[in-house]
This record gives sequence, C-alpha cells and structure tokens, in this order.
Amino acid sequence: MDRLGLQRRADALRLAGHQLALWHPRHHGIPETFASSDKAWFRDDPALHIFPHWNWGDGASRDHLAPCSGMCSRSSDSLAVDVWAFSNGASVELFVNGKSLGVRANPHGAHVEWKQVRYEPGEIRAVAYDSANGTVATDAIETTGPAAGLRASIKDGVGGTGVVAGCNDVALVQVEVVDAKGRVVPTAAHNVTLSWAAGLTYLGGGNGDPASLVPDKSAARPAFHGLLLGVFASQNATGTYQVRASTPGLESAELNVDVKSPPFSWSWWCDPAMPQL
Repeated sequence: MDRLGLQRRADALRLAGHQLALWHPRHHGIPETFASSDKAWFRDDPALHIFPHWNWGDGASRDHLAPCSGMCSRSSDSLAVDVWAFSNGASVELFVNGKSLGVRANPHGAHVEWKQVRYEPGEIRAVAYDSANGTVATDAIETTGPAAGLRASIKDGVGGTGVVAGCNDVALVQVEVVDAKGRVVPTAAHNVTLSWAAGLTYLGGGNGDPASLVPDKSAARPAFHGLLLGVFASQNATGTYQVRASTPGLESAELNVDVKSPPFSWSWWCDPAMPQL
C-alpha cells in the first residue's frame, strides 16, 4: 500500500501520472508551465503558452495582486515584467491590451522572451505564426479581480463518467479559486477544506507546492496559485455522492460523483484476491 493508501494497482497507475504532473515545477500552477515546453518542442500539434500571470501590484493590500518580484521588477514609476512564451511556431507576437510589442523568431528547443514589459492591468495575448505567417495558436492571460468563490470540477476526465463501485476506482476533483467572472485567481492561497458524503473515500490531495508541509491525507490545505486537487475512491455502494469545497469568506462549491456497478470487463480488477500494493 502506498502513502496515499491506494489498494489497487489500477488506482496507483491512474494516480501516479497525475501526481507527477501536479508536482511539476511551474510559475503559476496547473497546467505546468515547464511541461508546456515539452509539448512545444516534442509534439507536432500547434502549441503556445505564455507566462507569468498578469496580477501584479505595488504592495498595497489587495490579495489578488502579487508583490512585484521574480519576473517582475520595479522602477520609480511603474512595474515591468519579463514575459516568456513556449511555442512550436516559427515566430510569436505579443500584445498588451491590444498593442503589439513586436514579433520574435522562435528558435527550436528554446523560448521567446520580451524583457521589461511595462505592466498595465488588462490582458496580454500571444499569437504564434507558421513560416508563412499564418496564425497557428493563441494564448492569453487576464488580470483577474479578487477571489469571489470556489469551483469544483473533474480533472482530466478521471471520474467524469462515474467511478466503479467495489474496485477502489478514483475521481480526481480539482478545486479552483475564481473571481466574479469565473477566472482562476493565480495569487490565491485560501485554505480550502474538502468534505464528502458516505460512499466515497478520501485518499489524499495536493496543491502542487513542493514546499508544502501539509500531509497528503489532510482534507484542508491552501490553494497554490489558486488550485488544489483531491483524490476520491469509490466504496461498495452505488449512487451519487457529493464532494464539497469550502473556505471562509468565499462561495463554496459542490460536485457530484456517480458510483456505478462494475462492468464485466472490470471483474479482474475488482477481484478481492488481486495482489495488494
């Protein structure tokens, strides 16, 4: 049995990849920023990812704006941010609130960078072009408002069509801290508590923060860049069971997980005699 208490090889195989992805280094949470470089460099389908987030502040007390540090620097009268892009396009153009900051050639196996971009709240947008200057991909980041609520959803479809009773099948429940327009607040670090109905077992969770000391089994943990994840396993009874995410001062979120009878093809996985991990 592993550290999350998984009891079936199927669960371990399904969870391992997601836990690995969840802990991949990043600048602003899931999906992983540097994992996007692998997609840009080693896949043929169009790819474009820009970062960091666009929620920077001057140090005033606004919890949705991050203090200027890291890729952000401060001058006497403004903030400036280094903006990076990973893409497999031939070139990339950056826009800040609709104004072009120029096109950069995109060398394979590297990144495109615009240094000291003057920070203006609003939107940064990148457009990737092919060698014939045709648009192949776009990516955009907006300045969000303050956190207003939580949103719960199934991550990567794992458990989206229901989980199988009696087989320790799992659902990955992602919780996002969002503003009034439903945008993920990348600076949010609210302490979120997960609760669930009988019929599900909480195996553990994470938030992608490699410095976090919160135990995997804890049902309460801070969001990291506005995100966290919970792993829920089925028990033996079929039905629809609710997972709830809550934090003081924000609107809570609920998500229903269906637990269904196992199909015949699952009989081997559900065999009690199957070796335990």
